[in-house]
Amino acid sequence: MIMDGLTLIVVSLGGLLTIFLVATLLTLPFRLRQVVAAAAQEEALPLPKESTGGEGSWQAILFSHLARPLAVLLITGLVVALVEANPGILGGFTLNDQYLKAWYLFWLAWLFFNGNEALGRLYYTVRRRRFPVPGLILFLVRLLLVIAILLSIFHFVLDFDTSKLFTSTAVVAAVLGIALREVLSNFLSGVSMNLVGTVEPAQWIVVGDKEGEIIQRNWRETRLRTTGGHIWIIPNGLLAGSMVHNMTWPTPLRRHQMTVPLMFNASPSLVRSALVEAALSVAEVDRSKLPDAYVYEYRDYGMVYQLRYWSRTYFDRTRIEGMVRERVWYQLRRHGLEIPFPHGGDLNVGERVTNLTVMEDPVERCGRLLRESGFLEKLFGKSAERVLWSQEVFRLLATGLVVRVYGAGEVLFSQGEVGRVCYVLVRGRLLGVTRYEGMAMTQEFILDPGELVGEIALMTGLPRSSTIQAYQGEVEVLEFSRELFDRFMDHPMVSDAVSILVAERSRQFFEELRHLEPEQQTLLLSSPAGGG
Repeated sequence: MIMDGLTLIVVSLGGLLTIFLVATLLTLPFRLRQVVAAAAQEEALPLPKESTGGEGSWQAILFSHLARPLAVLLITGLVVALVEANPGILGGFTLNDQYLKAWYLFWLAWLFFNGNEALGRLYYTVRRRRFPVPGLILFLVRLLLVIAILLSIFHFVLDFDTSKLFTSTAVVAAVLGIALREVLSNFLSGVSMNLVGTVEPAQWIVVGDKEGEIIQRNWRETRLRTTGGHIWIIPNGLLAGSMVHNMTWPTPLRRHQMTVPLMFNASPSLVRSALVEAALSVAEVDRSKLPDAYVYEYRDYGMVYQLRYWSRTYFDRTRIEGMVRERVWYQLRRHGLEIPFPHGGDLNVGERVTNLTVMEDPVERCGRLLRESGFLEKLFGKSAERVLWSQEVFRLLATGLVVRVYGAGEVLFSQGEVGRVCYVLVRGRLLGVTRYEGMAMTQEFILDPGELVGEIALMTGLPRSSTIQAYQGEVEVLEFSRELFDRFMDHPMVSDAVSILVAERSRQFFEELRHLEPEQQTLLLSSPAGGG
């Protein structure tokens, strides 16, 4: 049977298309693995330890890229061999050598490209790094490669004149380039930023006066979400042409700094120590790089200090810096240091805030705070008034106690520290947290005004058994030094009352211990918190 030219082309293309579909179906499992392997590369997943199986193994990467072109070439070779061995199987139809040559060349070129891509992915997988070329770029490269291969085959193998096709393509490209100038600019900028990794999703950046987290990025635009929840959509062309402040890469560690003016009578060593301690009292301040403080400059009214500290959430700096400033104020006040304040436009160092109020006599203030807190009633019961006005005890307390004020969240002392002072809570509430070694459990408790806190460490010499911090607001405490507490305990009535208090707290501890499992009881009693 003799076929005309058009029928020959249709039959030839149909046969080649059938071979392509059969090869695609046979290699579908490997192609599914290719998708998973590519996703693993995007997430920079490591290779499995096993040598076979697994979507990220070297066999899966190679087979997923080479399976289909190899299958097409193999099936084509089998079909050609079968036709040549049985010439009458196609009913007089003969294979066109020119078409077969073009078919073989196309799939050999495709096999070469896929082999190089597989080797590249394998290299980055072994290095535990993300494959640097995004999927869309690979798609465009494949598309251009297919077009280049087809044009070359049509021109050099099939003797097809491609000059007119090149001319028409160039005209269409020029028209589209002018019409889509802005779109192409954003697209090419997105391609450039993806290739070099300028910005990535989940990073915090500043572009001009816009600051936020990258929540989505595509080939036209980048979307930022601010700390206030607003979404800014920035064209990639604008982003690529701007100076970008990346707060996340290559590390989120960033420095904050603040200046603190103080009068000349403040000891620099004491001030620097207080400033560093204030910064460390904020949980968001990073501990891997400790804060530091320096004398920054001299002024006519005093000295200016600079405090530097680091955090890993610099985008939340308004809150963090506000908390550090608040803790600095409390820390300086506890050390008897005050920041000069402007008066009439000038810094007036002759007046102080404390001078604006009538100062209370320390003895009277001590008695008032003890009476208002309820400490004596809790400790001595009905004998409280008699103890309060006992000149010996009263004068001892009034002359030795120190009033301290702590801001919300500030830590009075931490678990495991050596105890040097104890406190009487006179205003606010305290939160206690006890962590037990070897157990995934913590114990929390609330202390109300009138409670004696931290006395066990002074009595036993053991480390602190809990961490105590201000709870939900400002607290005011009366601080006992070790020497004052020892003299306070020398009074027989005080010693008996504190012993009863310690015994009651021990009874409550062992009462809670009864509800735990035996293994937990053993761990609890052997831990520093349980033993202290």
